[in-house]
Amino acid sequence: EQGAEPLSDAEMNDLTLALRTRLHDNPNDATGWLLLGRIGMANRDADTAQGAMKRAYALEPGNPEIQLSYAQTLMLIGDPAKSDYARQLLRNVIKQDHTNIRAMSLLAFDSFERGDYSQAVSYWTMMKRMIGEDDPRAKMLDRSIERAQAQITQASEQAANPKTVSVKVELDPSVTLPSQGIVIVSVHS
Repeated sequence: EQGAEPLSDAEMNDLTLALRTRLHDNPNDATGWLLLGRIGMANRDADTAQGAMKRAYALEPGNPEIQLSYAQTLMLIGDPAKSDYARQLLRNVIKQDHTNIRAMSLLAFDSFERGDYSQAVSYWTMMKRMIGEDDPRAKMLDRSIERAQAQITQASEQAANPKTVSVKVELDPSVTLPSQGIVIVSVHS
C-alpha cells in the first residue's frame, strides 16, 4: 500500500516462507513465482529472483508482466548472455504492446549502459511522446536525453581529435641492442 511502512526483515522473512510454502503446495502458480522473484529482487537475492522468475516464465511465457520482471532480473545479474535474452524478452513485450513504458525504459537504460547512446535517445524520445510534456516524468526523460546526447557529442569529438602520445626511449648505456630488431612500446591510460 502507498504510504504504508515497509516490511521489517522479520515480516519479509515470514512472507517469503509463507509464499514458499504455498508454492510447494501449488507449484504451478505463476503469480506466486512472480511474487517470490520480486521479493528476491527486493532482498538482493539474485539466485532466488532468477530462479523464481524463470519458473514463472516457464509457466506463463506469454504473460507480459512476467516477461518484464524476468527481463529486469536478468539485466540486474549482469551476465552478457542473459542480458541479450532479457533484451529479446523486452522487445517481445513491445511487439505485444508498443506503448509499454516500462519495457522501453529498461531497453533505454540498457542501451545507455552499453554505450549505445543513439538507441537510448530513441527510446527516451518515444517514451516522452507517449507520456506528453505535462507528465512529471518528462523532465527526467529530458535530462536522460541530454546526458546521452552529451555522450554522443563527446564520442564524436574524440573521434575527430584523436589523442596522440609522444614517446622518447632512452636506453641504459649498459644495454646492447642487436643490429636487427624492434622496440615495442605499449601505452595505457
